[in-house]
Amino acid sequence: MHHPTYLRDAYRRQLRTRVLACRAQGDGTVAITEDTLVFPGGGGQPPDRATLGGQQVLSVSPDGDRGWVHALAGPVPVGELTMELDWTRRYDHMQQHSAQHLITALAAEQLGLATVAFHLGAERSSIDLDAESIEPEVLDELDALVGAEIRGAIPIRSRWVKPDQLEDLGVRSRGLPEGHRGDVRLVEIEGLDRNTCGGTHVNNTSELQLVAFLGTERIRGGVTRLHYAAGLRALGLLSAGLARQDALTRALSCPPAEHLAAVLRMGSELKEAARERRSTRAELAELLAVMTLSGASDGLAHLHRDVDDLTLLQAVARGITTRRPQTVALLTSGEPQGSFLLVGPVEPVARLGPELISMVVGRGGGARGRFQGRAERLDLRDQALVRLRELLAESA
Repeated sequence: MHHPTYLRDAYRRQLRTRVLACRAQGDGTVAITEDTLVFPGGGGQPPDRATLGGQQVLSVSPDGDRGWVHALAGPVPVGELTMELDWTRRYDHMQQHSAQHLITALAAEQLGLATVAFHLGAERSSIDLDAESIEPEVLDELDALVGAEIRGAIPIRSRWVKPDQLEDLGVRSRGLPEGHRGDVRLVEIEGLDRNTCGGTHVNNTSELQLVAFLGTERIRGGVTRLHYAAGLRALGLLSAGLARQDALTRALSCPPAEHLAAVLRMGSELKEAARERRSTRAELAELLAVMTLSGASDGLAHLHRDVDDLTLLQAVARGITTRRPQTVALLTSGEPQGSFLLVGPVEPVARLGPELISMVVGRGGGARGRFQGRAERLDLRDQALVRLRELLAESA
């Protein structure tokens, strides 16, 4: 079988090819074609997207020496049809994959950092380097080396060789898929790298346009993962970053060089404001506890707050039980839906809690002198208070 078009011409966007057979298979459809534009995925590079005769190609695989099997979203007629490639996705993958070859070659030859894995992601790509960590100055040096080769417009070519030629040619990676037969495809960056690869690539390092290193992370086994973006993807990140910078300049009312200092200052101010707010809430809870106890009648104290805030109610309850543990207190917040908290001696709270729930259409529970939950009808709390006082009086 001849090499598919995606390997012969990575820039081809449309292909007329013959559909030799089309049949249902499982819940889907498969079509066997003479040729294909679609890179099936492998070696860290995701598969292409395309249509055949207007039907979405879901996957592709070789059919021995007879052609290519395409899983399709629906049936197509036998005969000559047009295959349309998702070019935006293909070119993005070409840029990311060629950038990986360039970074890997320079990291190995110039810095002694071997690549152990590669992943091309939807938003960023990554190269796993055999190093416990990579110092910032080393990353800066690698960045400068990559930039120089992009500006140098170095040709990137592919060719096919016999497996027994790999050692003499000084190929960087000679690992072949299990069961591989026949010639081996090499991708070469002129004067820099020669590597076995079945993926799609740009023709020249200048087409990478820009490679941006996005950070590193340590992973298991003494490996550092280098995240990067290349080409249009990197330029898109740069454009988005500049837009965010402009927005921050307007929001912070200071030039970009002062953004960090302004944000750090705001963070410090927010922490101080949070501390002051916590202190103020604690003082408010104490005052509300005193006020609630001063207004207690018939053994039942009550406090209502219009804004639903169970955390504040709990702080007030602590103040009440600390000052007068024998007092039964009903604390509510929200209107008409909200929170309730009944505190006091264990026996009356356990007895009054279920009664309260039935009167304010609530749900909740508790133990050890505390009963809390949510209510649908806190607007009925006055009637509930009357009934609770009656129950307390009956047990006195």
